[in-house]
Amino acid sequence: MNDIAQEYEKIKALDQAWINAQSVDETMSFLAEDFIMMAPGMLPVTGSENVRHWYSIFREPLVSLNGETEKVMVAESMDLAFSQGVVHLTLRGDAGEDYREDVKYSIVYKKVDGEWKGVIDFFNASPLP
Repeated sequence: MNDIAQEYEKIKALDQAWINAQSVDETMSFLAEDFIMMAPGMLPVTGSENVRHWYSIFREPLVSLNGETEKVMVAESMDLAFSQGVVHLTLRGDAGEDYREDVKYSIVYKKVDGEWKGVIDFFNASPLP
């Protein structure tokens, strides 16, 4: 397996670890210090404390989450990468009812001290089938 293929597998595994994170702290461990969250209908979320706060609010109504990486691209320089996929969320509404939302995502990663870290996460809801 060549170096790019190995990095491809690392990004795919990192995506799954991020999706499967069980806490805000675990999620934060995947992010670069200059991480930017590009959530729909919001200004970009920047700064570690703001990002941590966003993830804390996101997790409150979260009942379950799973997803899959559909595409990974690694730059020949092997210092930047991109992933794209879908996450299936079950959330608890204000009235206590559960509802499902499918979300498409794109993440840009960069190498920080030899480790891949997320630098930008773009996402938006997909129409349900």
